[in-house]
Amino acid sequence: MTIQEAHAVHGHRQPARHGGGPTTALLVGGLCGLAWAAGLRGFMAQIAGTASGVDWAGTFAWILLPGIGVGALLGWAEHLRASGGRRGWRWLALSPLLFSAIVLSRPLDLLSIFQDGVGGGAIGVPLYGMLGGYALSGRGPRWARTLSGAAALTAIPIWALTVTSFAGPGLALDTPRGAWVAVYHWSFLAVLMLACAIPHRAATPTGSCLSSMEHVVDKRGALEAGNRAHNCGTGHLHVRVAEHGRLSGGARFPR
Repeated sequence: MTIQEAHAVHGHRQPARHGGGPTTALLVGGLCGLAWAAGLRGFMAQIAGTASGVDWAGTFAWILLPGIGVGALLGWAEHLRASGGRRGWRWLALSPLLFSAIVLSRPLDLLSIFQDGVGGGAIGVPLYGMLGGYALSGRGPRWARTLSGAAALTAIPIWALTVTSFAGPGLALDTPRGAWVAVYHWSFLAVLMLACAIPHRAATPTGSCLSSMEHVVDKRGALEAGNRAHNCGTGHLHVRVAEHGRLSGGARFPR
């Protein structure tokens, strides 16, 4: 790279970001989480049929409120990812486990929550979301992502083979209503998996990789500069301009 090209890079300015701040991320994420949880409650009503009931505790405290929390935390994760990441931010990948809080709704009889399938779903749905999210993230060992993806895809045959055992023949896949509920179930899991991929995805480098460089012109008119390290999101760029006006250096960007 010539000195002129170095000046061109130096003169480049990163475009301004318009994605909103942390408050926007929390609000948008919470709204998406609320909409998803409300849809999940509708899905549960389809399975329970006439036995389904809505109450303040079961619906609002143990389903909708955790949905807001999970959505807000994943929205916060997207904000952190887009701003270069923070120490420990990938632990937000565990946020879907908030949906498992319903298991604690009967503290004196914890096992009873599993008798009607609610407890199993409260644990299974978040786990499927986290497995699929890791598989879709594009980060981590390929074998681990492959195993996670294969485990997440078991939701398709498991539902198809077992739905009539707990929901009755009315939800068999060869009936219109059964096919619709199956698509309902699978598409909602897919959306959750996409959201759960956010904390696993690579952080976006921020800032200009080349900030202002102090330079000196020697007697020959050659541009010189010492090695300088400039923060560039997740790595550092080291630049040297040699005596005869040639730019050399290397970049290191850890995963």
